[in-house]
Amino acid sequence: MIDREEFTDWHDLQDSVCRLLQDVGLIANTEVNIGTPRGSVEVDVYAIDMDSLDNISYVIECKNWNTKIPQAIVHSFTTVMHETGANIGYLITKRGLQSGAESYIKNTNIHGLTYEEFQRRYFSAWWDRYFCPTVGDAAYRVHLYTEPQNTRCWHAYETLSLEEKIKFQKLRGKYSAIISFLMMFSMKRDFFINDYPSFLEVPKSLSEQKEKMNLIVSPYMDMNCSNFRDLHAKLLEFITGTENEFNTIFGGYMCD
Repeated sequence: MIDREEFTDWHDLQDSVCRLLQDVGLIANTEVNIGTPRGSVEVDVYAIDMDSLDNISYVIECKNWNTKIPQAIVHSFTTVMHETGANIGYLITKRGLQSGAESYIKNTNIHGLTYEEFQRRYFSAWWDRYFCPTVGDAAYRVHLYTEPQNTRCWHAYETLSLEEKIKFQKLRGKYSAIISFLMMFSMKRDFFINDYPSFLEVPKSLSEQKEKMNLIVSPYMDMNCSNFRDLHAKLLEFITGTENEFNTIFGGYMCD
């Protein structure tokens, strides 16, 4: 799972759906008013894929009901789809659709998904477009402190006091290996073609991914988390904290 599974209300659900679509590169907003032949209609989430040839648009309705969604709701949503001219429609629900509703949308451009199913549908894109590059790019900032050939860093190093130089060298020794490891997440895009190290492949489960990363990451941070967004947050928190330790020595980020 990218996120948690249970939500307090539909607002919480729609915000999570919107955030996931933004993560994978879509322009997405919640509670958007769209003009139709009969006036305007408000949709829970409206998204556009600007990278697609025809700017594919998505209309999404979120139902955090404890019962399955009946066919009447699907009828209303179909009307919204037609009148807004959206290319793809999603009904994101807590318990799924009733059998009649499922039959009604069969072979259409409307999809009824639970939030778990919605996450699974987009997980590979989320991993490649969001998790890996944001972790790797954050680590690269710190790598500029730990790599041996950064002349700008070493010129700044010469201006430090002896006490600051000793502290800097200790930090480099402590963090060099893990920062190089985490930086590889962004290298996936340009350096590796198909033969990725196993920890860069789209993971099958959170436990599998934590096991792959455990030997290098666990000495530095707690990987006790229940979903991938929590793992992502923990990694970024560690990387940011590490950068701040170096920044303190230089009075700010040395490479700005």
